[in-house]
Amino acid sequence: MKHLIPRLAVALLTFAIGITASMSWKAYQRFINSNEPELLSAKVEQAEYGSLKWHIQQAEARGEKEFVTGVLGCGMGVSTLNEALSNYSVVVLQLIEKRTYAENHGLHTWYKFRVLETLSHKPLPHYSRWSSYVPLPSDLPVGADELLMQGGDGSIVIDGIMVIQHSNSPDYLPSKQYLLFVELDSSRRLAVVPWSDEIGIFTVDADGVVKATDNLSYNLKDQIGKRFGNSVERLKLYLDRKRTAKQVSSMRK
Repeated sequence: MKHLIPRLAVALLTFAIGITASMSWKAYQRFINSNEPELLSAKVEQAEYGSLKWHIQQAEARGEKEFVTGVLGCGMGVSTLNEALSNYSVVVLQLIEKRTYAENHGLHTWYKFRVLETLSHKPLPHYSRWSSYVPLPSDLPVGADELLMQGGDGSIVIDGIMVIQHSNSPDYLPSKQYLLFVELDSSRRLAVVPWSDEIGIFTVDADGVVKATDNLSYNLKDQIGKRFGNSVERLKLYLDRKRTAKQVSSMRK
């Protein structure tokens, strides 16, 4: 009995220390959560770490009304003029609608263009499968004289937070017409500019004069100026003559 009493006292003391430590840890957690709204928000909502929803929660917890993010698109290097004319469709477009949608980790924007003129048409290369994997927005129907293109820039309000996404792709404006070299899926009315960044993108003014939207120097841009005087009409005449010569050559064979 004498040996049992000290052991019982030690056990009770250990139990008391454990209860106190547990209560202290829970109190500490409550204190941390009450002073760190970001952690509380993430825990309560159980959003995936790093997801768009998670970032919106953090902005809301900090009392912010805006969240700015970015995305970097990758693509091929810009082609020479001869390569571009041989491989891609050449179209003059004008933006008629733009819609931005939220995904799990960011935004994507759909641009709907009216096709003002098709200077040349090339079928989608057999090796290019991108269009078959692109889901089309159900609320953005496209007509026979229209095209859809995806972009990285955009903004949308989600749960009261303005989400803004910047990218290295161009943000097209409805006030301008554009001359573009594109891979074109005619069956789905989808198009994509084959290279990344804002290169090889040209605006067209009221006189049919094209101007690149970047300040760089490269063959495609330089040759449009040297060979065609930055004129849509002269480029069109060249492509018409080239198409006619090809047809004549085919008939003679």
